[in-house]
Amino acid sequence: TKVIWEFFKTKSGYRSVQGFSTVKVSTNSSRLPQGETEIAADEKGHVVVAWMDGSPAYQARMTLRAAYSNDGGDTFAPDRQVNQDLILGDPTMAMDTNGTVYLGALRKDSRFTYRDLAMVLFRSYDFGATWSTPVVINDNDIFNDRDWITVDGKNRIHAVYSPRLSLPDGNFDRPVYYQRSEDSGNTFLSQTLINPLSLRPEGTAGGSARGIATTDDGRIAVGLQAIPKENKVSRGGGTVRARGYVSISRDDGRSFDAPIEFTTPNAIISAAQGDELGEERG
Repeated sequence: TKVIWEFFKTKSGYRSVQGFSTVKVSTNSSRLPQGETEIAADEKGHVVVAWMDGSPAYQARMTLRAAYSNDGGDTFAPDRQVNQDLILGDPTMAMDTNGTVYLGALRKDSRFTYRDLAMVLFRSYDFGATWSTPVVINDNDIFNDRDWITVDGKNRIHAVYSPRLSLPDGNFDRPVYYQRSEDSGNTFLSQTLINPLSLRPEGTAGGSARGIATTDDGRIAVGLQAIPKENKVSRGGGTVRARGYVSISRDDGRSFDAPIEFTTPNAIISAAQGDELGEERG
């Protein structure tokens, strides 16, 4: 499957989906399945696309590739591997007001098993042409999962991730953690546990992060997928019985409210990004 970016160009507001055109971004030179695409763009015509080459089934061959455009997406430079020495997956991307592009990822340190995945951050100062060495956000020698980042109006980087912790009975515990950087990703503050036992919905073993957004008044909204306690069959992953929630911080990430159940995860995260997070939603 080729990675493509569907876009429309307009100088005066909204145009219908019929106005979209399709641009091929990847060369697919590795011949691996491609997916989990992330996009960041600004108003000056810079577009960066990142994706995962390979899937969990490919283990040690899994990696991230990226391509960039300087003409609003009309054309893209040849895609390149983000880092040739690391096994990487689950890209998540954001851009700050200075044009720095941040690419979060899971670094797989156990080559042929899913036991040790760290959350790391790459930075690009040239709109995706080159990438820095990674900064470690969290590396506790455990299976971190479901990583997400966003950048707020103060150019602070917010990150969430969701470890899978094996339990003696074969099930998995699923805490969700939040961390923030106030120095452009050089360092990250200590963890905040978003879903302690006292705040978890009844009958759940925690959950996994499904997105993060901030509002102009400083709130932080994290989308959560609550995982049932009996989850050994799915190895702690999502199931058809998983429920969607949002948890909101009103004190700069020091604590989070009890999760609120909802039915359309994308709607509430999009609302938060547009600073339309209504009080009826918490």
